[in-house]
Amino acid sequence: MTKENLIKLIKHELTRTTGCTDPGVICYAVALGKKYLDKIPDKIELNMSLNIFKNALNVGIPGTGEIGIELAAALGVFSNNSDAKLSILEGVSQEQIQAAKKYRSEGKITVKCIIPDDQKAIISPQDLLYVEANLFSDKDRVKVVIHSDYTNVALIEKNNTIIFKQDSLAENKHPSLCESENKKMENKNVQYKNNSSKDTGYFSLNIDEDFDESSINNLRNSLKKDRFEDIIKSILEIEETSFKFLFDAAKTNFEAAISGLDSKNTRFGKSLSDIGFCSKSDELRPTACCAARSVETYTAAAGEARMLGLPVPIMALTGSGNQGITALVGVYSANRRIDASENVLLQALAISAITTILVKSYLGRLTTICGCAVAASTGVAAGVVHLLGGRTKEMVDAINSVIGTFAGLICDGAKLSCAYKLSATASAATEYAYLAVNGTSIPAGDGIVGYTIDETFANLAYLNNPGMVETDKKIVDILLKNTESTHRNP
Repeated sequence: MTKENLIKLIKHELTRTTGCTDPGVICYAVALGKKYLDKIPDKIELNMSLNIFKNALNVGIPGTGEIGIELAAALGVFSNNSDAKLSILEGVSQEQIQAAKKYRSEGKITVKCIIPDDQKAIISPQDLLYVEANLFSDKDRVKVVIHSDYTNVALIEKNNTIIFKQDSLAENKHPSLCESENKKMENKNVQYKNNSSKDTGYFSLNIDEDFDESSINNLRNSLKKDRFEDIIKSILEIEETSFKFLFDAAKTNFEAAISGLDSKNTRFGKSLSDIGFCSKSDELRPTACCAARSVETYTAAAGEARMLGLPVPIMALTGSGNQGITALVGVYSANRRIDASENVLLQALAISAITTILVKSYLGRLTTICGCAVAASTGVAAGVVHLLGGRTKEMVDAINSVIGTFAGLICDGAKLSCAYKLSATASAATEYAYLAVNGTSIPAGDGIVGYTIDETFANLAYLNNPGMVETDKKIVDILLKNTESTHRNP
């Protein structure tokens, strides 16, 4: 891949978002539908993939103090800002929030979760990330479909007249909501009880808007064909100042960490901070413990702020705010202790970002395995190796240690515990970077670790899909049981 395309791919994979991207895409789809309906809908019907449902169910919505898919949809009705895409929740006023809560309480929103067909060995990207919003008024109906990526609008239709249709939609038609009687149980068009009353620096990337989703997918596929060592070599040959946008993104996400440490509504990051940072050793280079604790504290604080719904902007990476926090804050906060030069830090941020993108190119946008653990934290491992002056071989060793350790860590939806997972894995990745530089790592051929880094990535992807498709279904079963638990706080 050319150096120009590497930069273009990294820029495209960065997205400004406020709040979790999964309720964000639901809000965005409804807002887009409302724009074309041009009135308050009498009812809304939402159909979404299992992974979107899982991630939107229990995560805080900025400015509301609440969780819930219906509230995210209702906010789309009143936001009047579909152009903001995944930042749509950033500018919502208290008046709009109150109107949305009232609309939700009127029972006008239904939610259905599409469970993958048991006959499919591998679930497609479209089936993993799919949101369909149907808005109805007395005479009109608008349908909006977003799939494969969070801002990839595939269809806008009003009264059966197509306003916009992505060329690939007809070829990759999403499975219907399983209308046949004998498959109802397998498909489980899940409707769940609403228990959503539970409390819970901008810059331009100058992305070429003509660089469409198809072109980006081609770049992702091209990235997988390149050797990891060659990708890193190309990154290191690029002028460091070309990655200034990543420094700005890291600072944006680090500011979310500061908000998490300062907020009266957060506890986790502050508790880690209260435990105390490791003291620096007598040597010029601080210990792994010191850097790892810095990474753990700041990633925890940013993740907690985002998951609880604090109105903090985040630069998401590969469609995930938490992965943006992990990959960028992880390296940025490690360097607060390591103190490498600015140019080395810029390179380390680029290494972390491209490593995360590479792993996600193998895995797909939404996964059963925790993406922060096996994608963004591998980025941290590789980036910290560079901060320490290590070589590409040591990056590979550190990445293998991360994947060999955390490959089985599941994604059970976006919620507070994500902050615990991402901070723990980013902290461990930092320690694994130190270990790799000192010659210690999980050896090749050990468990799912391959004999090349590309084999490790391929093994991880196979474990995730098709390996854990059934696991994803059981996770959602458990989440739904929790919403109905008699022990749940009202």
